[in-house]
Amino acid sequence: PADMQRELGLIDFPQKYSAKTMRRQFLKIYFAIFFLTTSTLFGQSHENLKLPEPKRLIDKVEFFGSIGFHFPNDNGWYDKINRESQGLIAGEFKKKVGYLAGLGITHSIGRKLEINGRLAWDRKGYLQENVTLDNDNIFKYTAKAQNEYLTGILAPDFFVSKKSRFYISTGIFYSHLLKSFIQETSYFNNRVTQRSSITNSPEINKFDSGVLFAIGYIFPLDSKYNLCLRLQGDFGMSDIVNTNGLNVNANSLKLFIILKHDKFNSIKRH
Repeated sequence: PADMQRELGLIDFPQKYSAKTMRRQFLKIYFAIFFLTTSTLFGQSHENLKLPEPKRLIDKVEFFGSIGFHFPNDNGWYDKINRESQGLIAGEFKKKVGYLAGLGITHSIGRKLEINGRLAWDRKGYLQENVTLDNDNIFKYTAKAQNEYLTGILAPDFFVSKKSRFYISTGIFYSHLLKSFIQETSYFNNRVTQRSSITNSPEINKFDSGVLFAIGYIFPLDSKYNLCLRLQGDFGMSDIVNTNGLNVNANSLKLFIILKHDKFNSIKRH
């Protein structure tokens, strides 16, 4: 299959898509809106943004975990291969379940804005499938990638009212690769011909980064502890795979369960 792809000129073909440019433009728009919104909030009256007395750096600490799906995007790479090979080669990247767990701290600014910093162990991955037709023969290749990251998250939470339990959130994340593992399987006419694995493949980029949007709801447990459910979408702005003209970024949809400890019982939400 590799020889056929080389003959067809499908390996190392130049990247003609503008996905990176579009992501850069999106980031510019995102940060412009983010800073405009933040400036508007800080431009409110002193009463609305009155800081707790005495001022504290850390108001709350939290433990959290999440489960979700990661959706890889090859930015049209397999579509181009399929067209150039006249349908002889087809493939796709598929979603994979991921997990995340970590610790966080919160700094409250008034009653409607909380700044959250989180640090987490983060498992992300993807499934890849490639099928090549050669006369009456079918060659198939599959890969299961499992990457482990140390992820930092900075995300303000905006509450719709001073006592509201519902909030919306946006922010940024940065993930540093700790370990990657890829399980590869090759088939010939639906029979397994080879199994192999790769640890810390050079094709996997050392970092992932992007922006996030979320909504959440807080359930008070007692005077010091709150339980929060948070639905978060991550939008990858960097490539997790970059090799031979293939650029893959990934988006995620995650459900968080967060246990918050309010050290000073600073804000009661009814």
